[in-house]
Order: sequence, then C-alpha cells, then structure tokens
Amino acid sequence: MDSIDLKDQEDWKDIYPRIKPLDLIFFASSDPVSGAIRLIQRFTLGQGSWSHVGVVVNKRILPCIQNAKSEDHLYIWESILSLSEDSIIPLINKDPQFLLNDVESGEGVFGVQLRDLHEMIQLFHKNEANKIGWGRLLDNPTVRKEDEDPLTFAQRQAFIRQQMTELHRSHANRSYELNPLHLVIAIFPCLGGFLRKLKCVGKGKAHVFCSEFVALVYKKLGLIGSDVNESHIVPMDLANAFLSDEFAAGKMEQLLASVIYIT
Repeated sequence: MDSIDLKDQEDWKDIYPRIKPLDLIFFASSDPVSGAIRLIQRFTLGQGSWSHVGVVVNKRILPCIQNAKSEDHLYIWESILSLSEDSIIPLINKDPQFLLNDVESGEGVFGVQLRDLHEMIQLFHKNEANKIGWGRLLDNPTVRKEDEDPLTFAQRQAFIRQQMTELHRSHANRSYELNPLHLVIAIFPCLGGFLRKLKCVGKGKAHVFCSEFVALVYKKLGLIGSDVNESHIVPMDLANAFLSDEFAAGKMEQLLASVIYIT
C-alpha cells in the first residue's frame, strides 16, 4: 500500500462532524481484490492508495432512503459486496467491513447499496491493515454559498433530490463488478473489446464498478462534464483528477481537497 503522509491524518471523531453529503469516502483493505485493484492503478497511473470509493448521502438529498435514522444521519452510497456472517466467498477474507449490511434491505448485497457511515468507519478500523480516507468536495452544492439567495439555494436542493431519487430508482441493488479486469478496461478502454472476445469479461451492462457509480452520481448532478465516460473512471481518478485522461481532455476538474486519512 502506498505510504501515508502523516500530516494528512486525522482522528475519525474529529473528521466525522465535518463530513457533508456528496463528499467521498475512500477505502483500501487487505482483501485480494483490493490488492489487485491498487496494484493495477499503481502500475498504470503511478498511484494506487485507494481501491474503493463511495459517496456520502443523507435523507435530505436522498429522501427515499428506507430505514434512515434521521434526515441528517450519514450513509455511504456505494457499489460493493456486503455479506451475511455465514456467507462463503473465497475471494474475501471476512474482513469486518464486508459484514455491514445494506440499511434498506437489512441484508448483504452484491451491488449498489446504502450503509451506515459511522458504523462503516468503526468496522473498517477493526483491521489495522485497512485504510480509509475522506475526500471533501470543494464546491459542494448542498452547502449554501455566502450571500446566496434563499430561493436559489432551495431550487438547487430540489434539483439534487430529484436527480438522486432518479438514480436510486434506476440503480438500487444493481450488481457490483468484482472482476479487476474491468478496472483495466477503465484505464485502457481499447482493451475492452479484446478482453471480451477472450470472454475474460462480460459486456458490463448489468454491473457497475464502485468509482463508475460515484462518477455517475457526480455526472447526474453536473459536477463533472456530461461528456465524461463514467466507465473509464477509477478510484484514483476521483482522489486525484490530474491522473485521469478525462482531466487531460478538459472534461473533468479536480473535485476534491486532498484526501485525509482517517485514523
């Protein structure tokens, strides 16, 4: 795992009150799939600190969340695998992070789901090999700007709720893509056809990779350009847009402040 700059670490109890909806949470764990994703990114992009990413939401911007504790309680909306304790998945070493269920179904889900952010951070830290980071969205549309007209702010919040609700309707429980070769395709799109001909990967229509889903959320809200291909986005592109081909093509800007490692 890439080395951590000590000056960019903070205790999670200090960070949690500052986390806002639409911020991103990054993960790197000790399971083999995470290791493969980080290795591919490090080899191709030069950085591979993070293997997974999700977007922070609450009921104020995603009003259709079922079983939410309150309007302001934070959840992480992500495409990932969660398991029941008796599941047998040979690729996963039963890291505690995988044992936190989707809040809406109350079950383990292999795809897009909502999980309690506070509980997720606590569980993730049970394994000292795991790393978690907070990416603060620089121009967060859920935050009222100084001297902004109340009506303008209210209209923007209504737009966010509408777009997020549509995404929830279309992507609830959509399958997660576990195959690391889809990450290779995201970095090298030209290899997609070749790998599919070899039947190494499927067409990907029924699956969505974690960073692909986050990019889709940001695209839907106008935070990244409509011409960005979300299937080409990998976790490190979101952590550091300068690594992305979409940034080089002028389709995407640096969206986040430097990722803070949560200790």
